[in-house]
Amino acid sequence: MFLRNTLLAARNFPVLLICDEADTTLPCRHAKRIYAAARGPKSLWVVPGAFHTAALGFAPAEFRERVLDFFGQLVPGPLP
Repeated sequence: MFLRNTLLAARNFPVLLICDEADTTLPCRHAKRIYAAARGPKSLWVVPGAFHTAALGFAPAEFRERVLDFFGQLVPGPLP
């Protein structure tokens, strides 16, 4: 894990992470480590009850808002 975090910290690229504290497939602690190591624009959203990949289904309006906002900060001009 240390080597991957070191490599991640050496690059400046956008990172958007979405996780659930109760996810047993990929524990949220991994997303938190990636977030801590990232040096570019980054966002971490912890969605209670979303399990491994269900953030869109649990909070569709907030999902859309957060994702479009994140990419809107990176891309000039309006997003759909």
